[in-house]
Amino acid sequence: MKRMIILLSLLAQLAGTNAHSEEWEQQASEQGITVEARSLPDSDIKAFRASVRVKAHVESVLALMDDPNSYPHWIHGCSRSVFFDQPDLFRRMSYQVNDMPLWVTDRDLAMEVTVTPQDTGAFRIDLRNKPEAYPDKGLVRLNRLRGTYYLNPNPDGGTDILWQQHAEPGGYLPSWLVNQLLHNIPIKSLSDLRKLVDAEDSPYRDRRLLRNELGEVTGWAN
Repeated sequence: MKRMIILLSLLAQLAGTNAHSEEWEQQASEQGITVEARSLPDSDIKAFRASVRVKAHVESVLALMDDPNSYPHWIHGCSRSVFFDQPDLFRRMSYQVNDMPLWVTDRDLAMEVTVTPQDTGAFRIDLRNKPEAYPDKGLVRLNRLRGTYYLNPNPDGGTDILWQQHAEPGGYLPSWLVNQLLHNIPIKSLSDLRKLVDAEDSPYRDRRLLRNELGEVTGWAN
């Protein structure tokens, strides 16, 4: 019950962001993944919110997200990912390249990632773009991105994942086309994430955090 209250509180908090935005509208529901979208007052590109349930332990999902080599295998369109600065487990700077169709220049982004453990065993992961933090590679740099993953352990031992994000691809791409294809990103990404963490031979399946006698996280146990 406490975990459900926390999740509902998070949804209320996310819904309160951009108070003058439109209400969330469902865009797709398939493969156990639900995607909603809404317009924002200061952007022609909509934000999305997506949710999925996976069988994997919450720390297995966190381990996957702590591995930059995994990103091209589940983030839709991502062809390269590196952490170019990681002072500790809960803070890192990330650089990604996203492949685009042949007629469009590839995009890249540099962002700050902050992981916040919750008392319930859940984890909140905030993404904030930092376009000046990584050298220019001749691609179109995303200059606007904000996102949040919320990993909430469920009573069955699995994880409920909530992902909310708004990004502007930069360069010239018609906003109507971006909005029309918006739901593809979370559908394909969360579907591939689920396959990775739920697979019998998943390298993340048994990953667990190491804690000291005070219960503080000190790293990965395995």
